[in-house]
Amino acid sequence: MYNDLLFPLLPAYKDYIWGGSNLKTVWGKDSPYDCTAESWEVSAHSGGPSVVAAGPLKGRTLNEALTPDLLFTETSQFSHCFRGNLPVLIKFIDAAQNLSVQVHPGDAFARANENDLGKTEMWYICDAEKDAGIYCGFKRDTDAAEVRDAVEKNSLQGLLNFIRVKRGESYFIPAGTVHAIGAGITICEIQQNSNVTYRLYDYGRTGADGRPRPLHVEKGLAVASFTPFSPVLPKVLQSGAVTTRLLASCPYFTVWEYACADGCVPNINPDSYVAINFLEGTGTLCEYPYKKGSSFFVAAGARRVRVSGRCVFLMTQTI
Repeated sequence: MYNDLLFPLLPAYKDYIWGGSNLKTVWGKDSPYDCTAESWEVSAHSGGPSVVAAGPLKGRTLNEALTPDLLFTETSQFSHCFRGNLPVLIKFIDAAQNLSVQVHPGDAFARANENDLGKTEMWYICDAEKDAGIYCGFKRDTDAAEVRDAVEKNSLQGLLNFIRVKRGESYFIPAGTVHAIGAGITICEIQQNSNVTYRLYDYGRTGADGRPRPLHVEKGLAVASFTPFSPVLPKVLQSGAVTTRLLASCPYFTVWEYACADGCVPNINPDSYVAINFLEGTGTLCEYPYKKGSSFFVAAGARRVRVSGRCVFLMTQTI
């Protein structure tokens, strides 16, 4: 019934220098890299499209498979918002080392300077070692001059707001927020479909070529917010055999967490697509089996999909 509207995905992999082995050993990813930093699970980005794993569109990249009618129905209020392009990119990230301190631009700056979208994102903490944490925004109000001086003196971390994190927490990171994922954390990241990143600080590391990785200080300072970080707390919508939490809602995406004791029928909007990423459990999504780390795309027009089994998953939709 859902062969044309639901399909499992295979990710594209990235071997950035700060990655680890958890995506292979813990999450069962078939990465060709010993050091796997990211798996781009739901991606129509040219830098790493995911591939349809089964069904009539098997073997096509998500870019090739998607048509405007698979994203939004003709009656949808979103049907012309994104020109037929998938507006989000969803990935798993394994940070064995600290990621660089970085910032992403908003849409206007990215279009003017990079011919791309901005990057607002959300992090879901899948796993975290003891005392592992993230940097989000600043401890106090600051300005470009102070931040530039801290970058030059290798003291930027002292200005940043450090948060120790635990499994199951989520953090909404608007464009302009200076941030970094710390070592010992695995994250599911939901973001705008963009790969524009400005590095402010990289701990003096060198890349594969033995040279320091480039920084983008002036562009980063041009888009950064210099105010303290304000977390957005999840909202519990339903509890019991199926517990649903609203994790983030913004003009680019809305993300829910479902925790199911024995399956469920998620509340999807048939006028728009949804992406589903399983974090725990085994079972089936309609006719397709899933396990921890499985990812699916549900096209517009699907009015009812059923999940079987005890599981936790994230459901993302543009709304």
